[in-house]
Amino acid sequence: MIRKILFILLCLPMIGFGQCDRQQIVDNYNNIYLGSEVSTLQLGWTGNINTCDPGTITTLALNNTLDRINYFRDLVGLPSDIIFDPILNQKCQEAALIMSANGANNHFPPPNWSCYSADGASAAENSNLALNLHSSDAITGLIEDPGINNYHVGHRRWLLFTRANTFGTGSTDNTNATWVIDVPSFNAPFYEFVAYPSEGFFPAPLVFDRWSFGMPDADFSNTTISMTDEQGINIPLTIEPAFSGTAGDNTIVWVPDQAYLNLNSSEDEKYTVTISNFSVFGAAIPDYSYEVIIMTEMNGSNLVHPPNCPNLTVWDEDSCSCFLVDNTGIEELLQNEKELVKIIDFMGRETEFKPNTPLIFIYSDGTVEKKMILE
Repeated sequence: MIRKILFILLCLPMIGFGQCDRQQIVDNYNNIYLGSEVSTLQLGWTGNINTCDPGTITTLALNNTLDRINYFRDLVGLPSDIIFDPILNQKCQEAALIMSANGANNHFPPPNWSCYSADGASAAENSNLALNLHSSDAITGLIEDPGINNYHVGHRRWLLFTRANTFGTGSTDNTNATWVIDVPSFNAPFYEFVAYPSEGFFPAPLVFDRWSFGMPDADFSNTTISMTDEQGINIPLTIEPAFSGTAGDNTIVWVPDQAYLNLNSSEDEKYTVTISNFSVFGAAIPDYSYEVIIMTEMNGSNLVHPPNCPNLTVWDEDSCSCFLVDNTGIEELLQNEKELVKIIDFMGRETEFKPNTPLIFIYSDGTVEKKMILE
């Protein structure tokens, strides 16, 4: 007699299952994010600080920088349709030149600075500025937003502004200016929230110290945040001070204790974030909870799919999760005191039992089990 093996994940409240997007997120990281790198040679900057020539950069550098911006926007669930305005690009070239010539960033460069120009100063005032980075690498640096003065992640917020659709950019071999403020915008639909890292599967190399949660017109002055790991253990965190200025959508920022995060695991790591006590236009909003599943396993610089699963589990693409392998026989299972009410597939359709197929078993006591029985 062939022994039947039962795969059980967990007894869970009934939830809906959609198409697994882990493979797509891995592919986007490997192909779009890594594929948008720009070397100094590829940048092809033609300017010169000695003659105050802002020069130009290659079409490849422009396109890859735009791809990097739209990659991050897509990653957090925003439209990935930002475009560059050639006029803004030229002004940003002049701003990048000013910063390179003076070895510093300044949103309001004084007229006595080397290579000063009115257009460059205008771009500096309206741009994210990066020093010692250029093109697409500058975009990643601006999303990370490190440094004591960037506690409110203003650069990230402008790049991920829900209503943006037109930017400009310019680079030298060691600076970047990306025009993000006072640009044409559209009447975007309401986006529930913009989180970074975002809900669902997220690449570990892009998880930075500062986490953020933004919502248009939200008031976070009394907000509290909690984080737990997959075992329900609380992650200590520090909420950054509120920011009184304007930078994209209203956003709250916190720093989880890095000692409690496992970003070097060979398996996916899941964290649950809960945002409490905030309002929009004075109306209290119910607590928000979402799960961030950090994809940690790498093959060189590339992410890997499917992921490693914990011991005694196997990956199932239909449910987008790891199944626990249990040696319980099907006969033993059916002797359980609880009564099986019905079986449904992962599309929610009632079905008969089928071996070698992931199914959802619903019981009389309200519990739900995801199972796959092999014959």
